[in-house]
Amino acid sequence: MSNSLVLKLNEVTDEHVQQIGGKAANLAKLIQANLSVPNGIAVGLGSFDDNGKLTDVAKEQIKTHIDQSKLYAVRSSALAEDAEGASWAGQFETFLDTKPDDVIAKVEECHNSTKNRAKAYGEDKATSENFDIGVVVQEMLKPEYAGVLFTKDPLTGQDQLITEYVEGLGEELVSGRADPKRVVIDVHQGLELEFDYTQLVELAQKTEELFGVPQDIEWVWADNKMWLVQARPITATQEKREGYYLGEPSELFYWGPSRTKPMYMSDFMAAAERLFIEMANDTNLPNPPKTVVLFDEGKMVWLSNAQDFADFTERAFVAYEERNQLDQDIANWEQASSGLENFSEKELNDRIVEAWYYTEFAEFSLYGAETSLIKRLERFEPEIRQDIWSAFTTPDTQTFLARIDSELAASQDPSAFANKYPWIQDGYDGLSSNAKQYFEDRLKIVGTEPAKAPDYQQRRKELIEKLQLSNDEVSALTLARRLAEFMDSRKAWMMKTRRLLTSSVGNIEHGWFFKNGEVSLIDQETTHELWQRYVDFKASSSAVVGVVASNGGKHFVNGEVVVVTSPTDSVKDGKIIVVPSTSPSYVPLMRKAKALVTDHGGMMSHAAIVAREFNLPCIVGTKQATKVLNTGDKVVLDLVKGEVNK
Repeated sequence: MSNSLVLKLNEVTDEHVQQIGGKAANLAKLIQANLSVPNGIAVGLGSFDDNGKLTDVAKEQIKTHIDQSKLYAVRSSALAEDAEGASWAGQFETFLDTKPDDVIAKVEECHNSTKNRAKAYGEDKATSENFDIGVVVQEMLKPEYAGVLFTKDPLTGQDQLITEYVEGLGEELVSGRADPKRVVIDVHQGLELEFDYTQLVELAQKTEELFGVPQDIEWVWADNKMWLVQARPITATQEKREGYYLGEPSELFYWGPSRTKPMYMSDFMAAAERLFIEMANDTNLPNPPKTVVLFDEGKMVWLSNAQDFADFTERAFVAYEERNQLDQDIANWEQASSGLENFSEKELNDRIVEAWYYTEFAEFSLYGAETSLIKRLERFEPEIRQDIWSAFTTPDTQTFLARIDSELAASQDPSAFANKYPWIQDGYDGLSSNAKQYFEDRLKIVGTEPAKAPDYQQRRKELIEKLQLSNDEVSALTLARRLAEFMDSRKAWMMKTRRLLTSSVGNIEHGWFFKNGEVSLIDQETTHELWQRYVDFKASSSAVVGVVASNGGKHFVNGEVVVVTSPTDSVKDGKIIVVPSTSPSYVPLMRKAKALVTDHGGMMSHAAIVAREFNLPCIVGTKQATKVLNTGDKVVLDLVKGEVNK
């Protein structure tokens, strides 16, 4: 008894799936649901002998279904194909416009197309050991247009219908050789397309309902009718990740970059975390902006969108003013910061964070003081506003460094001052043992005349009278000055306390991210990528722009380019591969790549589909990547905006 299994697609049942494969099974369900699918047959595994040749029985069965007046499409239907989690897009041979007399040979060739590229694709798939291939033979259509439709955005996960299409055969689209038109279909808004998209929408909705999960559908517009030629689950929907994107580098507020070690900044960050979370949860206080703090190769930078940060700090100043809490904050800080040298490590860390906490609302308020005050004084010309600002906000007393300079000028003894102020160069970057050298250098600058503190009190009185400043305006200006004095005292305290720290507060090592009242840590690799994007590459303007087909769970990727012209090119692991387009033969190279950039193709091209499955960062459709980029170029891929920056 023969094991040959050649069935019409409308005769296939669930019991046949392990013989005919996923594509055939899906097409059978579509036909049996009365959806428009070209007629065809499924050729099961038992139809082939050990050498991959069709049995005589199978050949005869196939011939009974072949119409000599038609052309056929011969396509793979692997057992692992079109499954959820692995589409196996393009990994086996497809033969279009096959003549009736050639169908037998092409069925055998398709069945035997288990090549290295398929094995490379399957390395991390659960079904990677099973390369058994059934074959589907369908009547060939002559499409005016062909495309791919996703019933859910494969990149963002958003519920919307997205289609890409080309004129003629869909093979040009899936291969990535053609640049498709891309349309987001809004069923409530009329579109002017070259085909009846309402038929496509209806088929897509019925297909998703039939299979119960979002679908990746191949379609053909032929003979004034929409046809389905393939349907499979979307294999790699990536959730939308605004993530760490804050805007363009030119749009950001930068604190730093400056030399810093995470341990010596960790107490400040722990207090900032506490303050930001409390502010985000208090409807009477401004919500802090999305913020990224990065520690990379001995440096630190604080990043927020500049406009968002300005709005936040301006509102913080107003709220701080309304609460009238400066005196209480100073008193709480002085109490929390006293006697720290007497505490154990755990108690010290708790107390020092507490001390920081009482200063940081004041700090962010001071950042917003100028913006707030300029608005209140907008009736004055800029020169007059600057005069007011200088007179009212310059501290009445010398800064602590100026006071030490004055003492040094009077003493003329650098060694004594090194013993008195050994912490003079300590800070967020750690400890220093060069206090004596510091004071020797300072003495050459300050000379022998102690500096005098500026006296703006009389000038302030004159301006109040001359400009008719209101009590509220004077009060706000005075608050800004006192905030500056508070921060100066805190800076001296910070420097003194670095020698007390013996361990980090919290686990911040590389990066810190605040958004909507929640804080998370950023790993080392992502931190370095963000640093390169926002600091090292902030002046870059040589962007190659395309469509983000896969973010790979990242927002920026940096690396070295290799421009590839053939799938047989030798490429080292971890390079950013740049190609005109990909075919299944490129899969072994894609598995080794850090990221992929193509000239051509869209969200549904072979490169895009496989990149999403491999979680490989990928930008497609740049038009010019292979012309602009050269092997050896160092680039950063912006996986939010779709840019490649040299």
